Amino acid sequence: MEQRVVCVRECTQGGLIRCLYEMRKCKGAGIIEIPTGCTEIRCMSDGVNSQMEIMEGLTKAEECSFSRYDRCVGIRLTPGVSVRKEVLEKDPGLKQQLMKQMLSEISLKDRLQEFEQILPEGLLADCPEPVRELVQMLQQNNGCVNVNTCLREMAYSQRRMESLFKEALKLSMKKYAMIVKLQICLGRMEKQIPEVWNDLQFYDQTHFIKSFKTFLSVTPTQYEKNRTEMGVY
Repeated sequence: MEQRVVCVRECTQGGLIRCLYEMRKCKGAGIIEIPTGCTEIRCMSDGVNSQMEIMEGLTKAEECSFSRYDRCVGIRLTPGVSVRKEVLEKDPGLKQQLMKQMLSEISLKDRLQEFEQILPEGLLADCPEPVRELVQMLQQNNGCVNVNTCLREMAYSQRRMESLFKEALKLSMKKYAMIVKLQICLGRMEKQIPEVWNDLQFYDQTHFIKSFKTFLSVTPTQYEKNRTEMGVY
């Protein structure tokens, strides 16, 4: 019998961390990673060897790096929150401590609580307040925001905000807005809602399909097939 990937999540209410997730039986599963606009800290293990990686700025769907491992535990940060890699590089012991904690066998809820307690000051960096404000506007409006109008209200030039935004999210404002829209579409597809692209400021269905394929490398129809047969993350 084919082994299916097992995935569980423990989400937070606000703060710098969005959720902690764990995936098992993922080796060779061909799991496809979808852009979320979030930075992630991941620990992967095959039972003998372990590895940590920082994922950020993903703009297009691709096969997950942890498909080479049996187990992956990841911390997905709130959009705009980044990892100061130099803090990990200066303290190898800290990296080992974080990996040990993430890969422990206690519940995800307990792991998340302990992880938040042992995080050293300065490891995670929140984005500047104007970027946070724009990110929240985009999320609250499903990515359908006139950015230029928002910037005028915030008294920020597009050039200045684009620079701050890219530095914080490793994405342009336009790409992040599209990621938010497509995440909404994927949620609607899960619920089998018809015309998932409606009211998200796509010109028409053709525009939606083209945008979908640009970010996810497959059409919506192909995605549905892959989601049920391959397991899409």
